[in-house]
Amino acid sequence: MRSASEMISRRRIAQSATFDPALNFPMPDIEAFVWQAVSHLGDDYGSSITSWCYASVPVPGPSGWNVLSSIQVDVRDQSKAAAFRRSDTARRIVLGLISVPWSEGVINRVDMVAGPQWLADYGTGRPRYVTQFVVQVHPNNGKEMQ
Repeated sequence: MRSASEMISRRRIAQSATFDPALNFPMPDIEAFVWQAVSHLGDDYGSSITSWCYASVPVPGPSGWNVLSSIQVDVRDQSKAAAFRRSDTARRIVLGLISVPWSEGVINRVDMVAGPQWLADYGTGRPRYVTQFVVQVHPNNGKEMQ
């Protein structure tokens, strides 16, 4: 049985969704989806990859609403050339996520904002390339998309 607070929360979300349809859907975790796609690039000795989302904004879209997420992917390796090659691979993977469905929605646009750009690690000087993207996702209602 659901608690009173769960029932109140569900009722408030349903009420709010009548005014703003975006509130009828949980916000998709696009950073986790991007990480799943690129994380294997950091499996080699001496290399690493970090991806993180620094902003997510729900916006109206042509087919309901979308979430725009600004994501940065940092790639490190033992040499500048190796870091660039690995970063370029990450760039191609993220740009290739368009129209790939998953349980939380479908990516309908990826824009590369910057990169891959050389940005050595502060303090250590370790070779690093940074690429930034804006990923647009159309969420679904929590049902697995086929």
